[in-house]
Amino acid sequence: MRGFAAIILAGGIGRRFQERDGLDVPKVLRPLLGRPMLEYVLEAVEGAGVERVVVVVGYKGEEVFERFKGRAEFAWQEQPMGTGHAVLKGLKRLGNFNGHILTLCGDVPLITGGLLRRLAEFHLESGADVTILTAELEDPSGYGRILRGPDGRVVGIVEEKDATEEQKRIREVNAGTYCFKAISLCRLLPGLTNDNKQCEFYLTDVVGEAVRGGMKVEAMVSDSPECVLGVNNPQELEVAERLLEKREGRG
Repeated sequence: MRGFAAIILAGGIGRRFQERDGLDVPKVLRPLLGRPMLEYVLEAVEGAGVERVVVVVGYKGEEVFERFKGRAEFAWQEQPMGTGHAVLKGLKRLGNFNGHILTLCGDVPLITGGLLRRLAEFHLESGADVTILTAELEDPSGYGRILRGPDGRVVGIVEEKDATEEQKRIREVNAGTYCFKAISLCRLLPGLTNDNKQCEFYLTDVVGEAVRGGMKVEAMVSDSPECVLGVNNPQELEVAERLLEKREGRG
């Protein structure tokens, strides 16, 4: 995809894995069918055909760098200050890149290059400043919810830990993958604040900021909800393994 770069957020510690097995391993290096989780995400981004890939690392980032240094550029987030801050680090690594930027997490190993291409095409055709990948889940627990106005247009995203009981009943969730016009992302990130329960800079907050600023915000609902499932604990890893085995014809 000409004119596209990708920023992959890969700084997670993986505390819930460590509590289970005691292994001091960055989350994105956790093995999934014998391969690091991040490798599947990199393959999807490479399959989408982006021009540049920046991996933002944090906890034990040198291990991630050594494993993948030939396949991506790297940026370091020295302190875990949230997804918005991590994307800012990746954006600085891209320098004067002025096309479109995909941002996604390194713990979504079921994402595919085809889905990322469809998201990019949707983004270009809509002319949006910000395009969010969403999914309709039977059990949306743990995911940020998509907020829409009376006209059906996206007005924001609320993280579950900050959501009201009514908002928690929303089944359309944020998949954590976005497309931005680079120039729009550059304008949005400096406006983020950490006025939330976690005292972190959420990338999700740029959506509401974009709406308030008169930017065009669109959302594309994934036709394959399993592709956007995140892996945050051993139980979710087992689910991802079963789905991946089925996809690869092993199951």
